[in-house]
Amino acid sequence: MKLGIHIDDLGAGVRGGVAAAARLGLDGVQVSCGPGELDASTISHSGRREFARLVERSGLVVSAVGAPAGCGLGDANANDVVVPGLVSAVASAREMGTSHVTLSLGPIGPEAGDPSRAAAAEALRDVARAAELHGVTLCVESGNEPPADLAGFLAGLSLPQLKVVCDPGALAMRGYGVLQGVRELAPLIARAYARDGRHGEGECDLGEGEVPWNEYVAELVAAGYDDFQIVRCTRGGDRLARAARAVDALRGM
Repeated sequence: MKLGIHIDDLGAGVRGGVAAAARLGLDGVQVSCGPGELDASTISHSGRREFARLVERSGLVVSAVGAPAGCGLGDANANDVVVPGLVSAVASAREMGTSHVTLSLGPIGPEAGDPSRAAAAEALRDVARAAELHGVTLCVESGNEPPADLAGFLAGLSLPQLKVVCDPGALAMRGYGVLQGVRELAPLIARAYARDGRHGEGECDLGEGEVPWNEYVAELVAAGYDDFQIVRCTRGGDRLARAARAVDALRGM
């Protein structure tokens, strides 16, 4: 599999993050289209193309563009602002060199008639129309709800543009079985994060949590996934050092 990193996690800016990924010998990067240098609502066409050239000159590719953190889709009123932002991200993804946009579904109720599920479904249909137009795949991050529930919800929408980002750390932190989660999400997995964690404790260094890494990677391969694993380091401390250790651990598997 290819290895990459979410450069926003490093806190070094776009150029610093791309340079760090190149020094680590990675294959690609993921970036956020939220507030900052690459904000999808404000960055110019030339700015997007310059970013793509920077990544290419560094010997990397853009794995995905991520929606801003915390932008769930379960609030119909908030979606009046969230959905146009996602559409902007979809429209700019190609210029940034990728055909994948990641997003968070956010918390939604477990019952079929829950208003949050209806709001999320409507929002995803709206964004999926833009994704189809631009040839982009929407990758919903796993972990907020049981994997089987997420798979069932997305399958019920019958939108081929909708796939999943498998986040083993999020699954572990919420007490979901990581390996079973991969099996339940397998038909939908289009991107994967490399993150570790412990139930009730939060994120931790890769290899120090509850993710059974060798078995997890084997399950991804069995599911037919052979693309990017994007290292995530979202908690404090020396994130670059943590990322470097994660990369070394993944290469040793």
